[in-house]
Amino acid sequence: HDKPSMLEKLKNMIIWIERGLEKDITLSAFSTKEKMMIGSDTFKRRTLRLGCSASVFFAEPSVSKLPSGAKEGDILTGTATYCGGEGSLPGDGKRPGGFVVTCVVPPKPATSSKTEAATPEVPDERTVDEKIVEAVRDLKVEYLGKLTDKEKEAGEFEKLYASLQVEYPDHLPLLMEGLKHADKEDKRKGQLEKVIEAANKIVGEISEDELALHFGKKHDKEDPASVKERKEMEKKKEWLVEALARGARALADQECDNEKKQEDWETALKELKKWVAIDSSEKYVVLVLERERRAKRYGSMLKLLNKLLKTNGEGIKGGIKAYSKADLFSLRANVLETLGYTELVAHDKKWRSISSPGGYAPF
Repeated sequence: HDKPSMLEKLKNMIIWIERGLEKDITLSAFSTKEKMMIGSDTFKRRTLRLGCSASVFFAEPSVSKLPSGAKEGDILTGTATYCGGEGSLPGDGKRPGGFVVTCVVPPKPATSSKTEAATPEVPDERTVDEKIVEAVRDLKVEYLGKLTDKEKEAGEFEKLYASLQVEYPDHLPLLMEGLKHADKEDKRKGQLEKVIEAANKIVGEISEDELALHFGKKHDKEDPASVKERKEMEKKKEWLVEALARGARALADQECDNEKKQEDWETALKELKKWVAIDSSEKYVVLVLERERRAKRYGSMLKLLNKLLKTNGEGIKGGIKAYSKADLFSLRANVLETLGYTELVAHDKKWRSISSPGGYAPF
């Protein structure tokens, strides 16, 4: 529902939801409890005389077979049939719909609590004055990132950011805040050059050779100085990758009407691929789709979009561009239209309306 106040009235109400499983879960059957416990000698096919009976024990499914969203106390229901049927007789020869089988999801197994060795720390040799200066700087940058949307709309971000840049011109966390602000989804199209400039400044402040040299060798996990250096390098790598990715996206969104801009885009993508495998991370889906579009590999685009639609785009919510389900349908419709599949385009447009309705029923 689109009115939280209406839902607040129902927040203490018990809700019962029934949904189908994505795939069936097969249960193993045994003739005795003992065999079921040790998991050997499953129930074999047999013929029973009239008036005779046989016991059947179903083992609960392994944790790996349970649905990913199943929680303790959830009830899984299914069916079982006990007759094989006779091919020479009419009908199936077994009870229609089978017999109901239920399974209550058990608590998750306790994980072994392996205590990891405490990370060694380097003695802090900074003076009191240095600690105060750095603490004040970090607090200012943190506050910059916490400005409300109303404050940002009033231009407070630009004012504070400009003053902080004078004080700390090379401070990477500050530069990252500036890049993220320039690359906000609702404003970025009018300031793509500003996004590219901010991304390039961050890339220029980080020595890629130093990073490559550091990650090209193992570090001593018991040496405090080595551990501290690794954490710092990992953070620098994270900033470098994000700056390269956001810069590449901004270049992609510029008009590709000349060869120079096309070369800039390809170069940016190559630089990013030196540090991260964009095809194996959904965080960079927007760049993968753009690359496939420019190469006219529309089949690859469809395959990727179909994969994302199956999960409602859950894996890309933390990416450099978040797509809603309606966005994914729209992208797929564009690809289908390019391929000339007009009937499928109409089908996708209908589903787009269903996935993002203009309003909701009260309950």
